[in-house]
Amino acid sequence: MNFKNKVVIVTGAGGGIGSEVAQGFAFYGAKVVLCDLDESKVRIQSNKISGDGGNTLFFRMDVSKRREVEEVMKNVNIQWGAPDILVNAAGIITRNLFLDDTDEDWDRVMGVNLKGTWICSQSVARLMIESKKAGAIVNFGSVTSELSDDRQVIYATSKGGIRSLTKAIAIALASYGIRVNAVGPATISTDINRQYMADHPEELQKRLRRIPLGRLGKPADVVGGVLYLASDLAEFVTGTTLFIDGGRLSQNNI
Repeated sequence: MNFKNKVVIVTGAGGGIGSEVAQGFAFYGAKVVLCDLDESKVRIQSNKISGDGGNTLFFRMDVSKRREVEEVMKNVNIQWGAPDILVNAAGIITRNLFLDDTDEDWDRVMGVNLKGTWICSQSVARLMIESKKAGAIVNFGSVTSELSDDRQVIYATSKGGIRSLTKAIAIALASYGIRVNAVGPATISTDINRQYMADHPEELQKRLRRIPLGRLGKPADVVGGVLYLASDLAEFVTGTTLFIDGGRLSQNNI
């Protein structure tokens, strides 16, 4: 796999999956732009990649704020040219019962997960089209677009939106040669859920029973799927979601 000199933007690059994705692209020669709300985290990841010989930029960016996104994209375009690849890995979750969810919870999760993906995709696509680049966008969906529980109502709704958004944007951008796909992980052991599982061992055991391969996913498990969808190996693939779930969706139990 070769991404030499490709300009790749990864949102949520300070987190477990996002940082691994950024490292994966850098390993294969890409010039990687790391974006996250927590600037200190992307600085650490950028220094790590640079220390291994990679080429990086990093920015603090709130994906739900169009002005911030467009300012970052403008800076990237000035320094490195238009992006070739966008990975929308930024995401947050709440685990309240449905009747305890608030308007603030809804706005926050939808703002990052769904609106953020829309804003970033639109902003990057405009640069790709302007520079006549046939690029690729990879969104982060989830198995919760197909399955959910009573503590993931808002999150599941946002990920269902990602699946529909991925299909719609793929159609909208197909004539420009821009492919749009998504990965749909099952439970991955990251900062976003590691502490929750430690505090709720019964929930961990329940999730393990649901996964035929018998373990939670690791961030590295997702990287290969993202790289594939962004690469020329998937040049005839658009509008689809690749589920990375250890067999979760194939097993008939809850």
